[in-house]
Amino acid sequence: YLTVAQTLCEKGEYDKGLAECRTALKIQESLFGSDDENIAQCRTLIGDILREKGEYEEAIKSYETVLAIREEALGRKHPRVADTLSDIGIIKSKQGKLDDAESYHRRALSIRELKFGNDHSDCAISYGNLGFVLQQRGDLDGALTAFRLALSIRTKTFGRMHYLTSMSFYELGSLLAAKQSYDHAQTHYKECLAIRKQLYGRNHPRTAIVMNALGRLKTSMGDPSGAFAEHRKALSVQEKLLGPNHPEVANTHQFIADAYIA
Repeated sequence: YLTVAQTLCEKGEYDKGLAECRTALKIQESLFGSDDENIAQCRTLIGDILREKGEYEEAIKSYETVLAIREEALGRKHPRVADTLSDIGIIKSKQGKLDDAESYHRRALSIRELKFGNDHSDCAISYGNLGFVLQQRGDLDGALTAFRLALSIRTKTFGRMHYLTSMSFYELGSLLAAKQSYDHAQTHYKECLAIRKQLYGRNHPRTAIVMNALGRLKTSMGDPSGAFAEHRKALSVQEKLLGPNHPEVANTHQFIADAYIA
């Protein structure tokens, strides 16, 4: 059931994936109980799906259950505890709760550096997450340093054709756009988009996110016609896979409005 759920999520079929996860969870709880480490993977995937669906409070509840299980079963300094701290921190940043987000991400980084050293791929996750929070705070130079560290580690560890490498290109593109270095931002976004098209195809939410980023950048560069084209491609994908009432669909409508204003 979990394997099927993961496959469905890769296709962007989150509701179907969630149903498979909940079936798996019932089986696992009947075998191990509700507080066993064996169910943490399933509850984590449930949290991931809820996060992709924009149901942030429910996702946090799932992750917090996992955190309590792992801290009890594995100890507070275990790498899997750091994974769950990162998951919670990501949602806190999406909610604009930046103090909480930074606290979770720094706790995760501390565990990972202690366990693996600072050149490990898990540390790159924390650098990327911290970079995003620093960018939200307006510390663009601090964010740039964090994102470059993450990209360097991921390129060495995974190579170019990996989702996490694409994420680093996306993060740097976003930061460079904020610094009004538009040409460099566009180069990084296009690299991210090329990777995701090869990994997931054109019709996937992760690909649509990058289309929207390019659209927003083109609006800033004074190219609203180019922006419309990117946003409408993204909107078509999102409405098909996420439904018309998803927060990401609302964001895309806002981006199209911004292009009209421009």
